[in-house]
Amino acid sequence: MFIHLTGLVFDYRIALRELTLGPLGCDVDLARKALVGLGTNEMLLTELILGRPGHEIRWLKTAYRLRYGKDLVDAVKSDLSGKTERMFTMALNTQKPVDSPYVGVDHTRVNADVETLHNAAKKRDEIPFFEILINRSDAHLAAVISAYSTRYKSLSKIIKKTFSGTTEEALLYIVHGVKPKRDQQGYWRDAKLLEKSMAGLGTKDTQLIYRLVRAHWNPQRLEAIKDAYKRRYGKPLENRVKGETSGPYRDLLIAVVKSSEAGAAPK
Repeated sequence: MFIHLTGLVFDYRIALRELTLGPLGCDVDLARKALVGLGTNEMLLTELILGRPGHEIRWLKTAYRLRYGKDLVDAVKSDLSGKTERMFTMALNTQKPVDSPYVGVDHTRVNADVETLHNAAKKRDEIPFFEILINRSDAHLAAVISAYSTRYKSLSKIIKKTFSGTTEEALLYIVHGVKPKRDQQGYWRDAKLLEKSMAGLGTKDTQLIYRLVRAHWNPQRLEAIKDAYKRRYGKPLENRVKGETSGPYRDLLIAVVKSSEAGAAPK
């Protein structure tokens, strides 16, 4: 009982801390947590870094240096190695553009990328996957995913068949964030990740906290994720969180979940 209560207090403090840090401060804090201690939290790094436009990555790197006096790229390089290190380093130097209504998709380049990915999959070469999925705009990637599935088969299935471990998870994270079959915004992906935080024996509180807190910074996005969750799992996200938590910790997370509703804000 004492251990359970201690855990609840610890989780409450973590959630409260992340809420008080604000969006950028929270991400900086999470990046640090992903890199310190025993082993690297590669899934957390994936959610923090991959799929983000270049200007957001520059904000993150600048804020990390100001907070910790160290370059985030150097921190990643010193903590990781091999192809995983190269993937995250590429992502931290991305020039990924923001979608613009004034710039259309270059279908010639889309077709070239489809062929590049197809050939790379046959060779089990992840580098072209990194280069394309990390640096292309969301609209371009959505067009690539559609064209690939029309010409060959599902790009998600190809990634699952070709790669494994962190590489597979990271590439799927990007693809599922822009997949035309769903919402092209990653709502379904994020709803699944929230469920994954609560499914099975014991709640993965650290994941649940940072996924809810990070989603709540954008109320419209959180509402869309909640809608996707209810359609996929047949129950409101709020009810699921209530069933997996208790005490003041539960109250705080429910306030976060409800913060996207009109006139509501976490207390």
